[in-house]
Amino acid sequence: MDRVSDELLMSDVDPTNSYRSTKINELTGALAKAQAEFQTAKRSHQNKYYQHRYEDLVDVVNASRPALTKHGLSVMQQIKHLEDGSSMLHTILFHSSGQWIETRLKLTPPKQEIQTLTSYLSSMKRLAYASLIGVVAESEDDDAFVADIPLREEFVKGKMSTFKSTDQKYEVISTDQREELEYELQDPTMEGYLEEILHYFKIQSLADIPKEHYHQTRNRLMEIKNTRKKII
Repeated sequence: MDRVSDELLMSDVDPTNSYRSTKINELTGALAKAQAEFQTAKRSHQNKYYQHRYEDLVDVVNASRPALTKHGLSVMQQIKHLEDGSSMLHTILFHSSGQWIETRLKLTPPKQEIQTLTSYLSSMKRLAYASLIGVVAESEDDDAFVADIPLREEFVKGKMSTFKSTDQKYEVISTDQREELEYELQDPTMEGYLEEILHYFKIQSLADIPKEHYHQTRNRLMEIKNTRKKII
């Protein structure tokens, strides 16, 4: 599958932009029509960490696939392994004319275990899919955390020591604070909450949490832990 799709893409790549075909006029026209028919993605799942509701990959696909198909559009997502041992998620939007555009997201899962990897990959697929075709969720706003996702990716890569958005500068938690959160999350009663925290802040690692939210995060973890221990 990788080889076939690579050959298709390489046969028509814009020499100035490797993320798209030479022409995308028919694709963009079809996407504009499809977007006018998109449904709002329903937030059908509840986050255990802050008790807020959120949309998952299925919700995003259900809100957009009928309109995409109607206008000759389809989305394909692939994981490709790089020479340095890391992995990249490629999300490609195809049009029946053969035109295409894609987005790439480097995968940096917090833990190498099947449950964490499955949850993390689903979240990354949802983010990439929704951002590429323009699906929005119920009551979605211009949250600063969402807007700064590209900056957070630069931080994860070690290229930034702080976040700088258009509105303000974010200072991330210290190493000691991160290690304290990691220690709390190692408790058996906290299984699954790491993924919930990453999803809530829309980040890829605990080191990415804004410092101003550290105490709020720790207090919430302690509250959850004490409650779960009483139940057990």
